[in-house]
Amino acid sequence: MQWTPALCVSIIYLLTIHFCAAEQAAPYLQDVATIKGKNAYATIHYEGTQRDDEYLLGVRVLIQSLKETRTAADIIILVADSVRESSKEVLAATGAKLIHVPSVPHQIPHNADQTIMKVNLWNQIQYDRIVYLDADVIALNNPDQLFNCGHFCGVFMNRFSFHTGLMVLRPDADEYAQMIQELTETKHPIPNDVAFFASHFRALEFAPLFNLSNTAERCEAKLNRLPTGVNMNHVYFYEHGHWERYRKAPFDRMVVPAYTLAYPDVRVGYWTKPWYWYTYPYWAVNWIWQGYRDQLGDSWTTSFWLHLTAILCFGALCLLLPSYTDPTANARRVTQFVRKWWTKGVEAIGAEKIQAVFAYGLSLLAIYLSMFVVPPMMPPRMALPLFSIVQTVLVYSLLLKCYCFLTGARYELFPVSIMAVASFAMQRVAVYVMGNSRVSPVVLVTQTFVSISLCIFFQARCYLWISKSSITPALHGPNTKVCPHCHNEVPL
Repeated sequence: MQWTPALCVSIIYLLTIHFCAAEQAAPYLQDVATIKGKNAYATIHYEGTQRDDEYLLGVRVLIQSLKETRTAADIIILVADSVRESSKEVLAATGAKLIHVPSVPHQIPHNADQTIMKVNLWNQIQYDRIVYLDADVIALNNPDQLFNCGHFCGVFMNRFSFHTGLMVLRPDADEYAQMIQELTETKHPIPNDVAFFASHFRALEFAPLFNLSNTAERCEAKLNRLPTGVNMNHVYFYEHGHWERYRKAPFDRMVVPAYTLAYPDVRVGYWTKPWYWYTYPYWAVNWIWQGYRDQLGDSWTTSFWLHLTAILCFGALCLLLPSYTDPTANARRVTQFVRKWWTKGVEAIGAEKIQAVFAYGLSLLAIYLSMFVVPPMMPPRMALPLFSIVQTVLVYSLLLKCYCFLTGARYELFPVSIMAVASFAMQRVAVYVMGNSRVSPVVLVTQTFVSISLCIFFQARCYLWISKSSITPALHGPNTKVCPHCHNEVPL
């Protein structure tokens, strides 16, 4: 029969795919059979803050990363009463189990209602072991081995306290009741969950290190410390621009030597989280997080084109509309007042110097304003080009219009457009170089400052070049007057 060769080829192809998939799955599924009992990965989602949508996205990315490891354990989300119904629907669509938990009473002097909800983990007694992960953590390799850890295990990211972004625990109703009693009777001086857990498990610092090679039986020690590679801080990459100093067994053969990668707050606060597009030129490790986000299938195309259309229309209106007119007496007085002080500045400092100050200052202002035009959670592959376009439009339309308004000059549209495109290309090159650098923190900060300064310098010099070659200056002399419509000086 004619279809027999095609059928044989199809069967061979399907079998090849099956065995290749099984071979790829083996590293993730190894040792899973030795994990006893019912286990779960857990995270917590609460709302009522300004960053609800950001952490909702973080939870979705975390769950996606856990699915990629092909774990055999449950994935649960502890949901607070404050969570919106729309958010619950989004979380349920991930396939994770939603467990509603009550608020935890406490005597912590500052607002810790949300972070202290981690105590509810100990009340999930339907599980033998729980691995808790913060919403800003992703799984890189299968961490099921952690279910063999003791009753409580934590990672010390510094020598003073362990990081509560990853904890392994055995749920226990008595432990839960003891924690609730301690929270309601004791005032803790530090306003977060780290202070409480550091106090409650103060002996963890001296506990033995959990042996990750122990796959035969579950450890029943009260406390265990975990190696750094269990929950790697992304900031560690920037110490030397690589991971080599952390390549120790059993993480030595991994691309990133860690089970999980954490993006905790650094000294500058929340602004380095991986869901912010402006971190990507400078924090190269954020692209790992973005790789899991891409698999969620969210579309920002409509938002991108709406923002792009709006800013291009704004720039076109600024460049193509006639010069500023002031139909009222009040506006005319404001115009005369501004130009009067501009003229005084030119006489005191000099025309070239005041133009340079104006160009550099407004270029820097354009960078600052552009940060608020682009949505902060837009994917970086869309947001970074959009940011450069917004910045370029602001410099070469609105700011150029302000300059011509102050000096009474005119400009030619074609040279302005050419230099705007050149400035945009310069910014994209600077962002590409920053995004592909592997340097130490000092060099990274220096390189950041230099790249921004170069962009500002390039824009300002283009701006000044245009003012000399493509802007027709206003006429000066006793035989001129100010046009009542465009305020340019014209011959009598």
